[in-house]
Amino acid sequence: MIGMVMEVIFTALHQVIIERNFRAMGVTYLWMWPVYGLGAELLSLLRDAVHSGWLFVPLAVISIFLIEFASGWVLQKVIGKCPWYYGPVRFGIMGLVRLDYLPFWLLVAIFFDQICDKLTQAVQFVLFHV
Repeated sequence: MIGMVMEVIFTALHQVIIERNFRAMGVTYLWMWPVYGLGAELLSLLRDAVHSGWLFVPLAVISIFLIEFASGWVLQKVIGKCPWYYGPVRFGIMGLVRLDYLPFWLLVAIFFDQICDKLTQAVQFVLFHV
């Protein structure tokens, strides 16, 4: 759910900053529920396997790009279109990934690492103090 909220905020900010559309209507796609859900699960497994924030973050960014590319490619094959198709942009790969979004994905990976720590602490607190 956090990914969905971040996407809506990101697209709304894009409208305001880039398009000068102050309606700031953020959007997402129904197809993003399984993409973000699967992505979060895969990143969680990666985080558990790596056990290190400094190594997790760059691996997470690479994984995010791979998840974005693979899910976009699958959606193109299944429904005939990738909902977030970027078109022919300078740092794009087949319109499915934008490498110039690396700073944003880096922030997402850091945030994911931090939120996982907080959620783990909260669960441990509940399990051992109730």
